[in-house]
Amino acid sequence: MKTQIDTVIERAIMAGKIVGTVVIVIKDGETVYSRAAGYADREVGKPTEWLKSAHSRKIR
Repeated sequence: MKTQIDTVIERAIMAGKIVGTVVIVIKDGETVYSRAAGYADREVGKPTEWLKSAHSRKIR
């Protein structure tokens, strides 16, 4: 699964369809994949970052 998601993210960034993304996959209450990729602000070169509020609370 990780390789497939990574491939989709990389292709979308390279094709210019997205500038950046944060992806979290939760299965049965456990985080099975998480990644921040690309830019939050492309013009200044600011990379994407984890959002503390979303990362620290459990999503149901």
